[in-house]
Amino acid sequence: MQTALPIDTDAGSSVTPQPSQGRQENAKKDVASNPRLSLHARVTWSIVANTARALTQAGYLFVFAQIGSLEMAGQYALGIAVTAPIFMFLNLGLRQLQGTDTNREFDFGDYLGLRILTTGLGILLVSAVVVLMGCPWVTSLIILVVAGSRSIEAVADTFYGLFQQRERNDLIAISQGIKSVASLGTLALVLWITESVFDALVAAALARLMLFFVCDLPWSRAIECLKPKLNINNIKRLRSVAVPLGLVAMFLSLSANIPRYFIATYQGERALGIYAVVELFLQLVLVVTISIQQATSARMARSYIEGGDKFRRHLSFLLVAGVAWGALATLAAYGCGNWVLAVFLGDESTSYHGALTLLVSATIAINLRCFLGATMVIMRHTRTQAFVTAASTVATLALAWLLIPQFSITGAAWTTLLSGIVFSVLTATAILFHHKCDQTSCKTKLSAKNRNQSPEHALP
Repeated sequence: MQTALPIDTDAGSSVTPQPSQGRQENAKKDVASNPRLSLHARVTWSIVANTARALTQAGYLFVFAQIGSLEMAGQYALGIAVTAPIFMFLNLGLRQLQGTDTNREFDFGDYLGLRILTTGLGILLVSAVVVLMGCPWVTSLIILVVAGSRSIEAVADTFYGLFQQRERNDLIAISQGIKSVASLGTLALVLWITESVFDALVAAALARLMLFFVCDLPWSRAIECLKPKLNINNIKRLRSVAVPLGLVAMFLSLSANIPRYFIATYQGERALGIYAVVELFLQLVLVVTISIQQATSARMARSYIEGGDKFRRHLSFLLVAGVAWGALATLAAYGCGNWVLAVFLGDESTSYHGALTLLVSATIAINLRCFLGATMVIMRHTRTQAFVTAASTVATLALAWLLIPQFSITGAAWTTLLSGIVFSVLTATAILFHHKCDQTSCKTKLSAKNRNQSPEHALP
């Protein structure tokens, strides 16, 4: 069974490796021939896609908490916390690179081949971590099935990167929406029948895998050749850019999950389930931020390559919008958060309203971090970004060690807020430093060129 959507079948890049000039010509032809969405439409569809993803995570927690127990929600949250840093690193930020690869420096097959290799390695690493952790066998199985589900999402993410590169965010949204409804419904039904977290997660993962073959593959074939490539030279070139970006993603994921590790250690799985519910609202707020970043990344990359003030104006607008959206979300959390928490936690909701408001206020700093981090990817200063993210993760670890054992979930909220501020300041400093260095380099080259063209340097 194949599901067809109206996609321009003539838009695609060549299957064989080409010189850089040929790739740029293909990219220009693709821009002219491939029907692309407007910026407003891309942002809208990106919000739909990321909302579907976030609501699926919220739905998983809600199902586990309502049909099962908070302990089940905590087991699932632990599975996410263990697998996320590993897969975030091994994903190598390839989707970001795809979305900003406006000159088609690499073919889709290069991205897909590298992603398949790293995904297999990720499953092996998670298995090793599970053995070293020595968790109960039920918890170990849950972590492994979460790893399997993440591997399916990792491969599908490469196809989403292709859609994003071609500015067809509508395909991502439709795919995410169908998968979300199917996987969440399957999870709830199987959990209700079997009362087993493992069985429910396996069924949900199989539902997503089936829809990958039904939706993502057929739609992608209309755009691009889908054959994975293992060209050693291309993999080395891609790795040189992607590995620092993978480190960035790993440190970001590790930083986000450090509060979970401390809560699980000091308060147990039930407290971790409660924190996962409270933190869920932060993730929902970030849906809009991530959607805007994904929808604008390709156009931002083109404006950066073209030069001028256009890129600076775009970035300034995004930063102002990020602060405004975070402030608005904080006011909403303060006014309505207690009512929403009651849906998940019942009478316990009033105890965590302050932590929720504090945690959502961290989105102001996290929004800045998101847009500034995307800017460093566009500028291709990924190595500096890796060092900045590592330093921020160390700061998060120190804050969690100081605050969470004493203040529990409120301490975790303070940790998230303060670490977000540290990250934003360090990233902004790095961008300003590189911008100044780039300006100095350009002036030096221009001065040398003028000296070479001066009369005293002219040949007799």
